[in-house]
Amino acid sequence: MEKSYGGIYIHIPFCVKKCRYCDFNSYSDKGHLINQYIDCLVQDLKMSSPAMEGVDIGSIYIGGGTPSIIPTGYIGRLVEECKGLFNTLPRLEITIEANPGTLDAGKLKYYKAVGINRLSIGLQAYQDGILQYLGRIHDHKQFEENYYTARDIGFDNISVDLMFGLPGQGMDDWIQTIEKVIALGVDHVSCYSLKIEEGTDFHSLYTKGELELPDEELDRQMYHIVRIMLKDNGYQHYEISNYSTPNKQCRHNMLYWERGEYLGVGVGAHSFIGKTRFAKVGSIDDYIRCIVNGKDAIAFEEVITPDWEIGETIILSLRLEKGIDICRFNKRFGMNFLQVYHNQLKSLMDKDLLRIEGNSIKLTERGMDLSNQVFIEFLP
Repeated sequence: MEKSYGGIYIHIPFCVKKCRYCDFNSYSDKGHLINQYIDCLVQDLKMSSPAMEGVDIGSIYIGGGTPSIIPTGYIGRLVEECKGLFNTLPRLEITIEANPGTLDAGKLKYYKAVGINRLSIGLQAYQDGILQYLGRIHDHKQFEENYYTARDIGFDNISVDLMFGLPGQGMDDWIQTIEKVIALGVDHVSCYSLKIEEGTDFHSLYTKGELELPDEELDRQMYHIVRIMLKDNGYQHYEISNYSTPNKQCRHNMLYWERGEYLGVGVGAHSFIGKTRFAKVGSIDDYIRCIVNGKDAIAFEEVITPDWEIGETIILSLRLEKGIDICRFNKRFGMNFLQVYHNQLKSLMDKDLLRIEGNSIKLTERGMDLSNQVFIEFLP
């Protein structure tokens, strides 16, 4: 078993354009703050680094927003600061999120030179009409050009984000998208069903009855078909929404699901260190103001109680294909899982939502569809 490791998350909130479904902490009208914001990120890393003393860092994740729109030198500066401030492991995964249309050979060569070894590209769909309706800034050809350029430069770990249950998206569209991604040979695929979030353009349309979405049955069929197609082509379905080729699981996300320690810097960034979870302020102006004045910019902080730690461990473990390691769980928490949760297990197994496989407890295929019904049974 690999030695445990921690991670660093760096939030870059700048975007060319806000997508119509997006409720992430991102801005399309704050480009004038980039230089000052990067200075603040560096200061935030320096102020926060003592909290990660003694933690070996196995992942740095630069997310957004669209980190690939800011000048490359800023990215290099952030990576070098992390390497100087933290004890990084030899097997260090460094990911940057990027959108098609914001990459070129020069950027990609620079990223590779400073140590970035994983790209997460937001494709979402292959049909240009759907992309346009989503508010994306790219078409499928730009994605392909960026993908091939990255491969030519030597990136051998490329992840692609896809969405299903989209307005105007039929099953044929979804199957075509999956087929294209498989044909390209991407290393990792994240697939998410569209969620209508408050404060988005789509939410406004939805409340007015002006947004036509696939029905729930089609949405579930789309989830099932992507599982079948990717697994049939050698991808491991290692987490409810994530698939990878051998040895290309996202180390950073595994850190979250296995409740490892991570430090988040930047506006709205979350951290989990020791038994404490905390988050930075959600306004970029407030974040800059706090850091400039030497404050930590923490807006929320909570200590995880033992009951919540147990509940979170169960739920996050069940998201993973490998499930709950019963012996490891019993040793960690000093309890007999099968006895303590006998009633929940019997009920969920009778409903074909959970199964016991050797020393593991896992979601069934039906359980993956109805995972929230499973998870709620283990909340304290």
